[in-house]
Amino acid sequence: VLLLLLALLFWPLFPQLLCRVMVNCPHKTLRERSMKMLLDFINLFDAPGRYKLYRSLCHSVKHSGLLGLLIFHIKNEVDVALRCGGMDSPFLGHSLVPLLDTTFIVRDDEDLLTDSDRIMGALNFLRFLLIRDKPGSNHTTVWTQASSLVRRFTDPLRRALYTIKMHAREEIAKSEQGLMMEPAAAAPVLTVEVSGEVLPEVSPKDELQALHSALQRLDMIECVLVRVEELLETAK
Repeated sequence: VLLLLLALLFWPLFPQLLCRVMVNCPHKTLRERSMKMLLDFINLFDAPGRYKLYRSLCHSVKHSGLLGLLIFHIKNEVDVALRCGGMDSPFLGHSLVPLLDTTFIVRDDEDLLTDSDRIMGALNFLRFLLIRDKPGSNHTTVWTQASSLVRRFTDPLRRALYTIKMHAREEIAKSEQGLMMEPAAAAPVLTVEVSGEVLPEVSPKDELQALHSALQRLDMIECVLVRVEELLETAK
């Protein structure tokens, strides 16, 4: 009842307000409640209504983690539509194309580490579509768009991964060499300032660990990308 009242009072700002809380609120409990309220709110609508909400949110939301969550639930909507077998669902056929166009894209200024949640969500969604929707069926039009997906998503992602992984390995090599040359006690620390606030100091060891973690994250992205590329090869 409370959810309905809030939705009526603040519609159409209600989903955006919940997204802001999920992204900006410092309290974990409130972020989790906002996430649940958003999903409950979306589920108040029928399939066409949910489709419109997902399209709107995917255009307006910029936070990688939240986009990854939205992509996960869009994947679930497609899965349900495929199981039901009704081609009148907006999550199948040509009506799905705008959502796919929004999801499967790599921008020129893409930061793969900052946007890794969105990228992983998109890759997992694409892998699901290629496995679940057979070429002979093509209920989601994913196979019709195979060449376009390679051109605007998997190929640019492959090039971006190569560049950033090469840079990460170079930074790791420099950090490891610096650690070997300087005693631990004399090792300098890195000071970072954000919006006038000095963040906790980062030691060379911590910086090296962060670089290794980043490289592992990139390796995970590449593993899923390799599988997606293999599946797309069957369309040729």
